[in-house]
Amino acid sequence: MITRRRILGSACALAVGALRAQPPAGGIRYREYARCLPDYLADLAADAYARRNARLASLTTPAAIRDYQAWARRTFQQLAGELPERTPLNLRTIGTLERDRYTVDKIVYESRPGLFVTANLYLPKNGTPPYPGVLFQLGHSAPGKSYGLYQRCCQGLVQLGYVVLAFDLIGQGERNFMKRTPTQEHTVPGRQMLLVGETATGALLWDAIRSLDVLASHPKVDPRRPHRPANRAAAPSR
Repeated sequence: MITRRRILGSACALAVGALRAQPPAGGIRYREYARCLPDYLADLAADAYARRNARLASLTTPAAIRDYQAWARRTFQQLAGELPERTPLNLRTIGTLERDRYTVDKIVYESRPGLFVTANLYLPKNGTPPYPGVLFQLGHSAPGKSYGLYQRCCQGLVQLGYVVLAFDLIGQGERNFMKRTPTQEHTVPGRQMLLVGETATGALLWDAIRSLDVLASHPKVDPRRPHRPANRAAAPSR
C-alpha cells in the first residue's frame, strides 16, 4: 500500500542521492562524515597493498627474494615486540583418553611463569617412533581445541602417524578469560598490553614457540620433522 510516508521517504532518498551525485563544489567532495576515518584507513591500506604488490613484482632473483624475506621477518619481529626468555615449562599431564588407534593426553604447561597453556597431545599407537610432529594452531573458534572440525583434523593426522599438539590460544577454549568473542578476547587485552610495551601478537607468537618446544622435546617426536598447518589465527611458530 502506497502511503504519504512512503512517498515522502522515497523523495528524500532521491534528493540525497542527487546531492551526492553532484560535482564537488569548490573542490570539496561531499561525503558522510561518519565514513571519514574508515575511508582514510581504507585508502592507507590500498596504498600499502599497491606498494607491496609492486615490490613483490620486482623480486626477480633468488637474492632479492631472500633479502625481502629477511626484511619481512625483521619487520614482523619489531611489530610483535621483544620476546621473553625461555623459562621452565612445568608440563603436567592432567588425564589421558584412550582410543583404538591413538591416545589423547590432556596437558598443561607454562609459556611464561604463571601463564598456563591448555593443550591436547595426540599420540599414535601404530608405527614405530620417533614420529613426525604437527603443531596444530587454531582459528577464531570459541571452543578452542575442542571445536569439532579441529578435533577431526587432529584425529585424522594422528591416525596417519603424526604426533599432534593442539593448544588453546589466549581467549579461546579453556583460556577464555573475559567471556567475550574470540576476536574481542584478542583485541581488548591487546590494547591493554600496549601500555606495558607488549602486543597480543607477541603473546600469541610466544605461546606458539613454547608449544613447539613441548612438541619437539617429546620422546616420541622426531625434532627434525616438525610441521605447522596454516590457520586463520595462527601465529608463526619459528
